Amino acid sequence: MPETMLMKSDAWESRAWEGDDLPGGGRSEANRTVVFLMIAGAVMLFTTFTASYLVRREAAGWGKVSLPAICWVGTAFLVASSVTMELARRKTASARLWLGTTIGLGVLFALGQVEAWRQLRASGVTASSGAHSGFVYMLTSVHAAHLAAGIVVLVVALRRAGRGSLGGCAAWWHFTGAAWIWVAAVLTVF
Repeated sequence: MPETMLMKSDAWESRAWEGDDLPGGGRSEANRTVVFLMIAGAVMLFTTFTASYLVRREAAGWGKVSLPAICWVGTAFLVASSVTMELARRKTASARLWLGTTIGLGVLFALGQVEAWRQLRASGVTASSGAHSGFVYMLTSVHAAHLAAGIVVLVVALRRAGRGSLGGCAAWWHFTGAAWIWVAAVLTVF
């Protein structure tokens, strides 16, 4: 077995993503690759949904729905969480505090999203009310799933604070923030 394959196999067996970097930066390289592939997959998913949205909006019965105002409050929480994530990533003396703040802001965003769905339902807008409302629920739900995954990873990172880099966590978190801005823009502008 070639040495590089052995090293990758050893990295997998040792659960390298949970510990310190491997000699030669194997863990960091593997983490970057995995995070890149996850983000690339999510970009393809959101791109596909956006293309479907743009094609479908030309059909009859579109019935555009406005996002509740709480979505914009949530957007502010998500933008602020990107700042706190970056402060945590830069390994400041208070990285745990910033990481905890990032998690808190992410949870506030998620709670705001749940409230937005509640407000939509209270006003009679459900996923089956029309084509646009179906896309609103689909896009915001897919984003919420990606955000929830990010929160779980951040909680694990908080428990392990001080051991390893937050680069992959930060990349995913910044991506979920950018994805939300994209989703909100698509649902509002088009």
